[in-house]
Amino acid sequence: MMDLNTDKSTKWGVLFCPSQNIWNSDKRYNEIKKLLDSNDVAYDIFTAETSERVQYVSKMCINNNYKTIVIVGGDHALNDFINVLFSYESDIIKTISFSIIPDGVMNDFAFFWDAKEKDEDNIIKSIKKNRVRKIDVGLLQYTNGKGEACHRYFLNSINIGSIAYVMGIKSKMNSIFSSRFFSFLLSFFFLLFKSFEYKMSFKTDQEDMPNKFMALCIGNCRGYGQTPNAVPYNGTLDVSLLTKEKVSQLFKGIYLFVRGKFLNYKHISVYRTTKVEIEEIAKAPVTIDGRLMRLPMSKVMITIKREFVNFIIPKIS
Repeated sequence: MMDLNTDKSTKWGVLFCPSQNIWNSDKRYNEIKKLLDSNDVAYDIFTAETSERVQYVSKMCINNNYKTIVIVGGDHALNDFINVLFSYESDIIKTISFSIIPDGVMNDFAFFWDAKEKDEDNIIKSIKKNRVRKIDVGLLQYTNGKGEACHRYFLNSINIGSIAYVMGIKSKMNSIFSSRFFSFLLSFFFLLFKSFEYKMSFKTDQEDMPNKFMALCIGNCRGYGQTPNAVPYNGTLDVSLLTKEKVSQLFKGIYLFVRGKFLNYKHISVYRTTKVEIEEIAKAPVTIDGRLMRLPMSKVMITIKREFVNFIIPKIS
């Protein structure tokens, strides 16, 4: 068994999170190890197949003095890690640097940094250069159905409404189909049979928002194409609001979404803010970094913690 009592401050703690590629995880594991070895990286690697395991291994790495933690996984694994990191005091948080090697299906945060699958060798070389940038982290605070105060941090976005519904279905499809495109099409197909008008009272720090909508995205980063101008280092959140549309017009919106031109849709309203407040979310589906959240939620507040964590840029041109 690996000795975790020695000083690990010069080693990488690598979390291999194969939840979306479980059928070929051994092959991917060996590929990553081979690339780390060929780049002369000092590391310990830990497999984390589930959300609970990611949280456990993240705590283990932090408690055992790993100062560079690399997630081999997607947005879900990153979200689990960042929430574990924020369970520590700020003087510990500022000593930890982390990065991402994209794996699986949902890798929107990695894509923002131009880190793509099949380019792992260059990504590892970039991480070795240790170019660190302090980045923003979003914070969701709310009261759950039991009246308990809860919170959750996020790196990419919070989605509410129809796109959140699509992402929830897509996540389930990903566990069945390996094709991103096929999972995506099936998800939108299911949307056609779903009521996609929601009512919700909410406001930014500047103005009240329309209370009827189809989809709402609050993005610290790309927001899966809904907040493409958001960057995780300017201290603000980008908000895109899609109002109700007829089914016949929905296809145009889907087309623009796929083409990365979502903001060109004439029924999109765009805002930039530091705070979003929502009275209650009772029926509209909610995802945070692509993962479905439990409802209902009330007294919801979404804010930003500016330049709070150390992120190692995974792709340097």
